[in-house]
Amino acid sequence: MVASEVRALAGRSAGAAREIKALINASAEQTAHGTRVVQTAGETMTLLVRNAVTMSALLVDVSTATAEQTRGVTEVCASVAQLDQDTQRNAALVEQTTAAAVSMSQMAGKLAEAAERFTLPVVH
Repeated sequence: MVASEVRALAGRSAGAAREIKALINASAEQTAHGTRVVQTAGETMTLLVRNAVTMSALLVDVSTATAEQTRGVTEVCASVAQLDQDTQRNAALVEQTTAAAVSMSQMAGKLAEAAERFTLPVVH
């Protein structure tokens, strides 16, 4: 009976050893898979950091361009304001010139009336 128990025990030990070997192999496969997942995650994170740096540089470029456009728009607004002032001054000068022309026309009319009173002798 001892021999049969030893054989049964040896069979169970061999079965347990096979199970342990299968578990070790499964664990090794899972560890290898986990390593690949971690490596892929690391590569993805590296790519994300690179893209974040690129995005940051692009945002700096956009900010710089926006500041330049703001300066340009400010200069255009100042120029338009200057043109408006010049136009208003020119309009005032036109009004003054028109008033002076009307006044000169009236004076010329009065001068013509005064000149009609004088008669010059006709020389032959």
